[in-house]
Amino acid sequence: MKSFRPLFRLAAAAVIVSGTAAGFAAEKFDRAMIALRTGETTVYLGWNMNMGIWWTPFIVADFDGDGKAEVALKAAPFAATREESLAEKEGRARGFVVTGPEYCSILDGMTGEEITKVDWVERGDQRDWGDDAGNRVNRNQIGLACLDGRTTSLLVCRGTYTRMVVDAYNFKHRQLEKVWRWDGDKETPPIRSQGSHTLVAADVDGDGRDEIILGSVVLRPDGRVLWNLGLGHPDIMYVADVIPGRPGLEIAYGYEVKQEKNGLCLVDARTGEIIWGHPYKTTHIHDQGMFGDFIAEVPGIEFYGAEQDGTGKWVYSAATGELITEQDLGGLSPRAIWWGDTSTKAYIPGRSFGGAWGGGGGRRGGGGTGAAAGGASSAPAGAISGASPAGTTAVGATAPGPGGRGGGGFGAAGPSAIMKYGAGKIGEFEGRLIAIADLMGDWREEIVVSIPGEIRIYTTTIPTARRRVCLLQDPLYRKDVALQTMGYFYPPQLSYHFR
Repeated sequence: MKSFRPLFRLAAAAVIVSGTAAGFAAEKFDRAMIALRTGETTVYLGWNMNMGIWWTPFIVADFDGDGKAEVALKAAPFAATREESLAEKEGRARGFVVTGPEYCSILDGMTGEEITKVDWVERGDQRDWGDDAGNRVNRNQIGLACLDGRTTSLLVCRGTYTRMVVDAYNFKHRQLEKVWRWDGDKETPPIRSQGSHTLVAADVDGDGRDEIILGSVVLRPDGRVLWNLGLGHPDIMYVADVIPGRPGLEIAYGYEVKQEKNGLCLVDARTGEIIWGHPYKTTHIHDQGMFGDFIAEVPGIEFYGAEQDGTGKWVYSAATGELITEQDLGGLSPRAIWWGDTSTKAYIPGRSFGGAWGGGGGRRGGGGTGAAAGGASSAPAGAISGASPAGTTAVGATAPGPGGRGGGGFGAAGPSAIMKYGAGKIGEFEGRLIAIADLMGDWREEIVVSIPGEIRIYTTTIPTARRRVCLLQDPLYRKDVALQTMGYFYPPQLSYHFR
């Protein structure tokens, strides 16, 4: 078992992680890889921004096709202090901003300058979104899709638990042009309560254009409904090529709402047909489960999901629906990762049953502890300091900024394990998990984490003689990676069968 060291570290201004229900607005915003690469000044968004990537999502992509990325994000009028914020003026103890303008802003990826902005999906009556506490009205998401087969379009969304609205835009001539709006309340009958904590864009019918999987409902590229499964809100949602012999893609769901059957199920992404489902009643399948080929002896992808309280835990063959085991694989949301020299994945244990974190390393889409703001680091890019846990190499660094907010929600309680099914612990790393992706291009995936004042990237030290295409060349995988800056954290999937 190895304790890995950082591969490299970079200065970061701040990182927005999962928000708390009672969190105040984040003071600073991290321009993701832009700030890290250029070392430019932090972009300050102010105290009218609700803390966390549930409430204040952002995404980085080349929306105008000029070969350089823009940053699209939810924004609001600037408030320099907490006392000036709309939340404070309203006297809201929970700290949520529920009045005032909201925007979708486009920032220049090289300079951080705002290029243009449009209104975010309007709040209206906040009770339409599921509560009056400022929580569900602020469940915002942002995404991207290739709606015409050529252009990267921007998706701006509000609503998960009841009302659901999506606006699609194209970024042309330095302006955002609305392509369409989908409002579930305008459907006959209305479509409500079908949202997930992410949205996936994938070409499910092979015509070269992306459909949008919002949860149990899927939209066509023109904003019309393709199908609605009608089972309610799924906490677990993965899109991949699960059954190689079956044309197209499949969707794996795990439902937070009670189901008499099919609380875990596999669905044809083109038609909405349920291919197989868990045959018994489920009460509350929770968090992101685990999805990946992590059992070498079982062909293909495995699908793990569990009841929130741990009373039920199931590992299925995703392709056949055969129940493999009912053991605990690391709480509610372990993360599968390509780490070794074969196509079988390792995994990182996640959140414990009932809500606690069991190893400190995971980021839940819900119940994280807010945002950390940091100033510029004195550590130069490429510097390595301190020991990393075994089996990895690492990236990233910032010192905490004014006000001591640098530690909020970042630090793990201790090192996080990297596990191999049937073999136990094969490594560990330090920090709070914020992303998994094939960043080095050798088909194995890196682990991106944050700790107080630092962003790190860990990479495997296990050699391999297998040569494969970089996973980021797959459009579905690349879009999944981009979505890791908002909503719940779902490790990226491939649109082809990985042998």
